[in-house]
Amino acid sequence: MKELSKYKMGEFWNKLLSAVAMAIVVAVTPGAIISPFITGLAKHSAFWETILNASNLSMYIVPVAAGVLAVSTL
Repeated sequence: MKELSKYKMGEFWNKLLSAVAMAIVVAVTPGAIISPFITGLAKHSAFWETILNASNLSMYIVPVAAGVLAVSTL
């Protein structure tokens, strides 16, 4: 079996916060680029409104998921 790594508490929080910060940038950048186009299309079609809602929701879920995954790999 693989031995578990032992981290100091400061190292653990540093890795966790670093992963969450990177995930926030990764999650927000595509939404910031694509959102204005989808917002314009969402005014005319329910399909694009659904896509806009899904992309906005993903901007909140991705950083949380990345933080959970970062902790689970420690």
